[in-house]
Amino acid sequence: MKAQTIHETLDVPAEEVFGYLADVANLPAWAIPFCRRLEETDGQLFVHSPEGRLAFALSAEPKTQTVCLRFGREHSGLATYPMVVVALPGGRSLVAFTGWQLPGVSDAEFDGQVAGMRSEVSRLKAILEG
Repeated sequence: MKAQTIHETLDVPAEEVFGYLADVANLPAWAIPFCRRLEETDGQLFVHSPEGRLAFALSAEPKTQTVCLRFGREHSGLATYPMVVVALPGGRSLVAFTGWQLPGVSDAEFDGQVAGMRSEVSRLKAILEG
């Protein structure tokens, strides 16, 4: 199983970056192409992605400034892609976003997911530094 971590330095304080990522309502603004639309049905979240409608959950841990994006076909078997926000000197921050090649995902598909993660982190930077 492959893993890839994408990272970006932002000229924004870590608390602001974490707060933005921890708010699931912001997901459709920065997580393009993964989240074309966010939907809540019967208290459960779903994203509409290039792979179709996926079960989704977001958890945020302020102590470690970690946001976990969890998704899959069913809410009972979600894969976790963690994002960690690190405070840097001068009011800057570092975001590290790790993705895993899940069983059944081809190398080409995983490469496409990694490219999407790069795009998402770049978009996050543009939005928050805007």
